[in-house]
Amino acid sequence: EIQGTFMPASWYHMVIGYDAGYYGYLYSEVFAYSLLDEFKSCSGGNVINPTLGMKYRKCILEPGASVDGFDMLENFLGRKPDSNAFFKALGI
Repeated sequence: EIQGTFMPASWYHMVIGYDAGYYGYLYSEVFAYSLLDEFKSCSGGNVINPTLGMKYRKCILEPGASVDGFDMLENFLGRKPDSNAFFKALGI
């Protein structure tokens, strides 16, 4: 930030067309919290669960780029991912 300027006006990400990409990082947290919530809910708050870990390996890690990321999430969760866990983490 440059002293005496208005930061949003000098934030070059918006000028170079990176604005949508930048907010994409925030949206990825929605998916991350959905995954974390699944581990917590299936393990009584403890995220270490060998059965669920194997399911994560089969549904997310093994397919890699051969399956669309959203489809991998849906396969793992058994439902479409939503923003509930993200909002809960934010206290909303």
